[in-house]
Amino acid sequence: MKQILRAVTLLGVLMLAASAVFAQSERGTIVNIPFAFNVGDKTLPAGEYRIQPYRRDTDKVWLIRNQEQHAGTFVMTIPVRSNTTREEGQLIFNRYGDQYFLSKVWTPGTNTGVELPVSRQERAVEVASTTERQTYVLTAHKD
Repeated sequence: MKQILRAVTLLGVLMLAASAVFAQSERGTIVNIPFAFNVGDKTLPAGEYRIQPYRRDTDKVWLIRNQEQHAGTFVMTIPVRSNTTREEGQLIFNRYGDQYFLSKVWTPGTNTGVELPVSRQERAVEVASTTERQTYVLTAHKD
Protein backbone atom coordinates (compact mmCIF):
# COMPACT_ATOMS: atom_id res chain seq x y z
CA MET A 1 0.00 0.00 0.00
CA LYS A 2 2.87 2.38 0.83
CA GLN A 3 4.45 1.69 -2.58
CA ILE A 4 1.19 2.57 -4.34
CA LEU A 5 0.89 5.78 -2.32
CA ARG A 6 4.50 6.70 -3.17
CA ALA A 7 3.93 5.97 -6.86
CA VAL A 8 0.75 8.09 -6.94
CA THR A 9 2.52 10.93 -5.09
CA LEU A 10 5.50 10.77 -7.44
CA LEU A 11 3.21 10.76 -10.46
CA GLY A 12 1.38 13.81 -9.08
CA VAL A 13 4.64 15.68 -8.52
CA LEU A 14 5.83 14.83 -12.03
CA MET A 15 2.54 15.99 -13.56
CA LEU A 16 2.71 19.23 -11.58
CA ALA A 17 6.29 19.85 -12.71
CA ALA A 18 5.39 19.09 -16.33
CA SER A 19 2.44 21.49 -16.24
CA ALA A 20 4.64 24.21 -14.74
CA VAL A 21 7.18 23.78 -17.55
CA PHE A 22 4.38 23.84 -20.14
CA ALA A 23 2.85 26.98 -18.61
CA GLN A 24 6.21 28.72 -18.71
CA SER A 25 6.71 27.75 -22.34
CA GLU A 26 3.39 29.23 -23.42
CA ARG A 27 4.96 32.63 -23.80
CA GLY A 28 4.41 33.31 -27.44
CA THR A 29 3.81 36.94 -28.31
CA ILE A 30 2.24 38.44 -31.41
CA VAL A 31 3.08 41.99 -32.40
CA ASN A 32 2.72 44.19 -35.46
CA ILE A 33 6.07 45.84 -36.10
CA PRO A 34 5.54 48.84 -38.42
CA PHE A 35 9.17 49.18 -39.51
CA ALA A 36 12.07 47.05 -40.72
CA PHE A 37 14.29 46.00 -37.82
CA ASN A 38 17.52 44.16 -37.10
CA VAL A 39 18.01 41.02 -35.05
CA GLY A 40 21.62 39.97 -34.84
CA ASP A 41 23.02 40.28 -38.36
CA LYS A 42 19.64 39.91 -40.07
CA THR A 43 17.23 42.66 -41.16
CA LEU A 44 13.56 41.69 -41.04
CA PRO A 45 10.75 43.53 -42.87
CA ALA A 46 7.82 45.31 -41.20
CA GLY A 47 4.85 43.06 -40.45
CA GLU A 48 3.11 40.90 -37.88
CA TYR A 49 5.52 38.66 -35.97
CA ARG A 50 5.16 35.76 -33.59
CA ILE A 51 7.95 35.75 -31.03
CA GLN A 52 8.41 32.70 -28.81
CA PRO A 53 10.96 30.43 -27.15
CA TYR A 54 12.18 27.86 -29.68
CA ARG A 55 11.92 25.04 -27.14
CA ARG A 56 9.74 24.59 -24.11
CA ASP A 57 12.57 23.66 -21.80
CA THR A 58 14.84 26.67 -22.31
CA ASP A 59 14.81 30.45 -22.71
CA LYS A 60 18.16 30.62 -24.46
CA VAL A 61 16.96 30.47 -28.07
CA TRP A 62 13.92 32.37 -29.36
CA LEU A 63 12.21 32.26 -32.74
CA ILE A 64 11.07 35.49 -34.39
CA ARG A 65 8.81 34.67 -37.34
CA ASN A 66 6.64 36.48 -39.87
CA GLN A 67 4.55 33.77 -41.52
CA GLU A 68 3.04 35.96 -44.24
CA GLN A 69 6.39 37.08 -45.63
CA HIS A 70 8.29 33.90 -44.71
CA ALA A 71 10.83 35.99 -42.80
CA GLY A 72 12.33 35.05 -39.51
CA THR A 73 15.34 34.14 -37.47
CA PHE A 74 16.56 32.38 -34.36
CA VAL A 75 18.29 34.44 -31.71
CA MET A 76 20.30 33.62 -28.60
CA THR A 77 18.94 35.43 -25.55
CA ILE A 78 19.69 36.16 -21.91
CA PRO A 79 16.82 35.72 -19.40
CA VAL A 80 15.92 38.88 -17.43
CA ARG A 81 13.47 39.67 -14.63
CA SER A 82 11.64 42.79 -13.53
CA ASN A 83 10.21 43.76 -10.15
CA THR A 84 6.79 44.28 -11.73
CA THR A 85 4.49 42.02 -13.69
CA ARG A 86 3.53 43.34 -17.12
CA GLU A 87 -0.09 42.92 -18.16
CA GLU A 88 0.93 43.35 -21.80
CA GLY A 89 4.10 42.20 -23.46
CA GLN A 90 6.64 44.66 -24.74
CA LEU A 91 9.29 44.69 -27.42
CA ILE A 92 12.10 47.12 -26.73
CA PHE A 93 14.11 48.43 -29.67
CA ASN A 94 17.29 50.50 -29.73
CA ARG A 95 16.90 53.15 -32.42
CA TYR A 96 19.66 55.02 -34.23
CA GLY A 97 18.18 57.39 -36.81
CA ASP A 98 15.98 55.15 -38.97
CA GLN A 99 17.55 51.84 -37.90
CA TYR A 100 15.92 49.68 -35.20
CA PHE A 101 17.57 46.84 -33.29
CA LEU A 102 15.48 44.47 -31.16
CA SER A 103 16.87 44.65 -27.62
CA LYS A 104 14.41 43.00 -25.19
CA VAL A 105 11.19 41.02 -25.18
CA TRP A 106 8.98 41.19 -22.06
CA THR A 107 6.44 38.39 -21.75
CA PRO A 108 2.81 39.43 -21.06
CA GLY A 109 1.37 38.45 -17.67
CA THR A 110 4.80 37.79 -16.11
CA ASN A 111 7.81 39.60 -14.74
CA THR A 112 10.17 37.74 -17.08
CA GLY A 113 11.68 38.52 -20.42
CA VAL A 114 14.77 38.07 -22.52
CA GLU A 115 17.52 40.39 -23.61
CA LEU A 116 19.30 40.07 -26.94
CA PRO A 117 23.06 40.55 -27.06
CA VAL A 118 24.21 43.66 -28.91
CA SER A 119 25.30 42.63 -32.42
CA ARG A 120 28.43 43.78 -34.24
CA GLN A 121 26.18 45.59 -36.68
CA GLU A 122 24.47 47.55 -33.88
CA ARG A 123 27.83 48.44 -32.32
CA ALA A 124 29.06 49.76 -35.68
CA VAL A 125 25.88 51.80 -36.22
CA GLU A 126 26.10 53.20 -32.68
CA VAL A 127 29.71 54.31 -33.22
CA ALA A 128 28.95 55.84 -36.63
CA SER A 129 25.65 57.45 -35.62
CA THR A 130 25.44 61.20 -35.23
CA THR A 131 22.38 60.85 -32.98
CA GLU A 132 22.09 59.29 -29.54
CA ARG A 133 20.45 55.93 -29.08
CA GLN A 134 16.72 56.16 -28.41
CA THR A 135 14.48 53.50 -26.94
CA TYR A 136 11.33 52.54 -28.84
CA VAL A 137 8.69 50.39 -27.12
CA LEU A 138 5.97 48.33 -28.85
CA THR A 139 3.12 46.65 -26.96
CA ALA A 140 2.47 43.02 -27.78
CA HIS A 141 -0.30 40.58 -26.86
CA LYS A 142 -0.10 36.98 -25.77
CA ASP A 143 -0.72 34.36 -28.41
